[in-house]
Amino acid sequence: SAPSTTMGAAAAAVVAAEVSEGPSTLPVELTAMLEEYGHDSYQVVLNLINSVVDGSTDQAKFEESCRLLLGTRAYMVLTIDRVITQTVKQLALLALDPTF
Repeated sequence: SAPSTTMGAAAAAVVAAEVSEGPSTLPVELTAMLEEYGHDSYQVVLNLINSVVDGSTDQAKFEESCRLLLGTRAYMVLTIDRVITQTVKQLALLALDPTF
């Protein structure tokens, strides 16, 4: 619960800063996701990870969205994402290997 509160506060601060500076530079999809999850960036990042794993979002869009949401803390999420992606690829290879 603590990480979502901290990340949610950070996301809310980003959105507040965007609004105070004028038109939002956050992508429309990201703004909609933040509103849907009550500005809880933890839930938004989990949703983005799911969309990368299922193939509905490409890697570049995922990385950009994480950097916009989390700033310099995004490197942790991006590293975890790469580990998950490689694990899924390796499991798929094992599932297709007839000798295993």
